Amino acid sequence: MKHIFRYLGVTLLLAGIISACSPEKITHPSEAGIPSATQIEPVISVDQEINQVTFALPAGTKGLIPVWLFQDKTGDWTQYSAQNGLKKIFTTAGDYSVRMHLMNSNGMSPDFVQKTFHIDNTIMNFDKYNTMLTGGSQKEWRIDNSVAGHMGCGPSGTSGTEWWSANPDDKKDWGVYDNRMTFVLEGNVYQFDPGAAGTIYVNTGISSEPYGSHNTNDGKDYLYPVEAQTAEWSWEVDGEDLYLILPANTYWPYYANVDFIANPRFKVESISTKSADLVIDNGEIAWHFTITSGAAEVKFNGFNYNHEANLWKPVDAEGAHSYSFFYAPGWTQIADPEVSCAGGKYTFSLPSATSEQWQAQCFIIPTTDLPLSAATNYDFSCILNSSTDIKKVTLKLTDTANDGNFLFTENVNLTAFEDYVFYLSDLPGIDAAAVKMVFDFGGNPDNTEVSVSNIVLKDHAIDDGTVLPSVPEEPVAGPEEYKYDSEANLWKAADGAHSCTFFYAPSWNQLPDPELANNGNEYLLKLPSATFAQWQAQFHIIPDSPVALESSKSYDFSVVLNSTTDIRAVTLKLTENGNDDNFLFTENVNLSAFEDYIFDLSDLPGIDAAAVKMVFDFGGNPDNTEVTIKRIVLKDHAIDDGTHKGAASGENPGGGLDTSGTDIWDNAKVSYTWWYSMADWSGTLTPEISTISNGWKVVIPAGIGGSEWQGQTHFTLDAPASAAKKYDFCVTLNSSAACTCSVKLAWEGNDKDHAFFYDGNVALSAYEDFQYIQSGVSPDADYDKLALFIDLGRTPAGAEVEIKDIHLYEH
Repeated sequence: MKHIFRYLGVTLLLAGIISACSPEKITHPSEAGIPSATQIEPVISVDQEINQVTFALPAGTKGLIPVWLFQDKTGDWTQYSAQNGLKKIFTTAGDYSVRMHLMNSNGMSPDFVQKTFHIDNTIMNFDKYNTMLTGGSQKEWRIDNSVAGHMGCGPSGTSGTEWWSANPDDKKDWGVYDNRMTFVLEGNVYQFDPGAAGTIYVNTGISSEPYGSHNTNDGKDYLYPVEAQTAEWSWEVDGEDLYLILPANTYWPYYANVDFIANPRFKVESISTKSADLVIDNGEIAWHFTITSGAAEVKFNGFNYNHEANLWKPVDAEGAHSYSFFYAPGWTQIADPEVSCAGGKYTFSLPSATSEQWQAQCFIIPTTDLPLSAATNYDFSCILNSSTDIKKVTLKLTDTANDGNFLFTENVNLTAFEDYVFYLSDLPGIDAAAVKMVFDFGGNPDNTEVSVSNIVLKDHAIDDGTVLPSVPEEPVAGPEEYKYDSEANLWKAADGAHSCTFFYAPSWNQLPDPELANNGNEYLLKLPSATFAQWQAQFHIIPDSPVALESSKSYDFSVVLNSTTDIRAVTLKLTENGNDDNFLFTENVNLSAFEDYIFDLSDLPGIDAAAVKMVFDFGGNPDNTEVTIKRIVLKDHAIDDGTHKGAASGENPGGGLDTSGTDIWDNAKVSYTWWYSMADWSGTLTPEISTISNGWKVVIPAGIGGSEWQGQTHFTLDAPASAAKKYDFCVTLNSSAACTCSVKLAWEGNDKDHAFFYDGNVALSAYEDFQYIQSGVSPDADYDKLALFIDLGRTPAGAEVEIKDIHLYEH
């Protein structure tokens, strides 16, 4: 059975990336194509809670890499990182500046954009960082093998990824991902467990004992056997930076140099409850580590390149292969493209654009014949990465003497700077005395650079230890855009002829309309000020030529959204113009920063409306949010536009939650009160409660009693519920301290005797959103009003608890 699968791992194709942490010459294929930094406005977001700043390009930016520079202690500007979405902690209050250059496959911009940002507070204690690192008790961490750059190195004073940056699972054969590091709060205990590997990974430059006797002295890093170890950890602030300190000779998954062993002092570049970026710098070289406390998920990167069963690996050696090319833009052949090979990675440089298949053919031909047999089945894999988008790249493994006798020929689409893991399993063999590998990049843009690495060709009967991903034989239906350019798209004309209205009112105080840019089927909305509730950031698109709907028809809809910040419960509503109560749909979705969200609905029962408009509400947006809305499609469900879809999707907030019904919570009056008490049940405490995005924040008062029902936050919903109906409920909770709380939905005024449900054991981890769901529940009687109790009596004093994204769907 043949399998083709695509895995994405975002990698930075920096011109300076090398395999052994030493500078390499940077080439510039076309100086005319070098970008200007002034064409892009960087997005800078400050998390004042932990003094952490995120630096990123605007959503939707393609083909460009930001290069961030900061001032060192002498005031000189130093290149720090080339990561989009870089996070960096600044320990001291004040104003800071950053410079951004832009880079593409042609080189780096000579100009830059300089921006200033502000840190409100100096770090005075480490409580929040303690909680993130230890979970309030203890937490286990590991090297995050799933992300690009989880290990790397670069010049001193940088983020440590410029010279070398590990691909996902890059060191899977060296035991690095088996090691575990546990940080315990009590006593600041550090525990290292080598795991199944029983080793740590050591840089070849370390020859001192006790490690040197294990050095293979062949220029390659080596393994050193270790046992479990216990030490002590601590925090330290030095200037603007926060450091995690371990004692000398403390074990770590990778020893980079002797200074690392003597002084394991990690700058904490960023940290959350699930991930941390650490940099260790000895003044000559900076090493980067990304660690995670999440469950281990080994990312599939093809078959085992280093296994002895790989028939192709010997071909990658110097002198063991030759090249041939047919490079013919417009079918006029020009000079062969440049190619290099190092460490099993081929890099092809294509300076001129081609427009059709077979106009950019690259052949890799083994010097020693590599035969195949029809009596054998084969496996194949490789990893491709392009500096530009290329559609329909061709891969073909074929007989050198007969192009019609091939093991496979396949087409794939490459997205700029994203790894594409291509694999085929259990392929019926062919009889061929010698084979060659053909790649065709026809359709490439100007100045494209493509890498092909980790080519594996093996006998399927030989087990190299690879576990194939669980992939269904047929694609699973999921969010998918309808065809924007189809004649069936009723909305397309509206993108060229429409009017827009706004209601932009943070805290219900209306501001001037936000800035809007419309380019064809794409709208860019800029929201400079934060809003705090639904409907405070409304954007309406009204077609000039009425778009009519009919109740006798069903409709399909899709749109793509992208925000520069996280926004919860964004509202999408397609409604009759002039009658907001007559709508085709109204839905809520959660947007994650810089991630495309494909929203789609299928087979929607129609409405009678002579003209409709599209309403988006981004109420709850943070300051300086930019939202891109693109490719709106509205079509008659009966017309096939070639899109193959399953059932209607849209986003369910959580497992088992049916959001198709009316959201009672969002359509009724809600009020709240509280009852907080010391241990004596006197009820004399007053919590600090404030409104946040789509919810409330409660600060637990000093003296809290510590028992259930001694910290009641009580919401009253002025809406009835019927015992004859089913309801779905959800609420998201986030606490700054680990705790157990209670959730109860009941009859207002009769809550002691009547309840939808009660759960007294809702466990929260510090700083982690927890979505609590109750599906298909009914009240035990007809209620005229509803009461929601969130009891925080067992939460530590001073903790901050967010209660947000509450929904109650009636079916």
